[in-house]
Amino acid sequence: MNMQLRSRLLPAALAALVVLGLAPALRAGTEFSDSFDRKDLVPGAGGDVTWEARIGEWKTDNGKAVLAKREAKTAGLLLAHPADAEPVTAVEATLQVDPRGASDGRPWVGLIVDFDPVTSTGYCARFSHREEGTFFQVVKTSFTSDGSSEGDSLASKKNIELDPAETYLLTLSTETPGTLSFTFREVKSGRTLAEGKAKDKSPRESLSGIAGIFSSQQQTGFDDFTLKTE
Repeated sequence: MNMQLRSRLLPAALAALVVLGLAPALRAGTEFSDSFDRKDLVPGAGGDVTWEARIGEWKTDNGKAVLAKREAKTAGLLLAHPADAEPVTAVEATLQVDPRGASDGRPWVGLIVDFDPVTSTGYCARFSHREEGTFFQVVKTSFTSDGSSEGDSLASKKNIELDPAETYLLTLSTETPGTLSFTFREVKSGRTLAEGKAKDKSPRESLSGIAGIFSSQQQTGFDDFTLKTE
């Protein structure tokens, strides 16, 4: 297991508590990161963050979080629940593109923030690797219990060129309900593929505090997952 709990406040004291196995719950101004270097994914992070395989079956594979099983063409959803924390405002992860996705029913892969477990809605920054080029989208999404989803597109970009040999960084943040910032970048070169802001005209009144990973492609693995609280 290779996890880090970092805070802007008293980092040395927090590090000592982690070593002693007495790490406090995530609080305002805190980051949690998980590189998935362990045998079992769920439960993942003890008392600080609990992983929930809400839709589909998830596993770790070569240090990455991977969707192990899904039903038909539906998506899997893996959520990170901070314990006793302020709402999560940002999430990021690295991933590589699997070229087999182009022939796998145009699968979506991405991150979700401000997920509401009661209504099963949240905001996704996602992309679909297709034969005609990669399609990137920020969308307000509603999930059903079987993993199918529908939603309203808030931002998009077509015909992005991706290299399966490269690693990409995807980030999504929301400082206030319905106001989103996103980046999609190639890690090695720093090349930005998509970047900007999006606005939901009918957001909820408050942030839910839950973020996670969204995928309908079993071959794509997520790594270096990081979330931040207010």
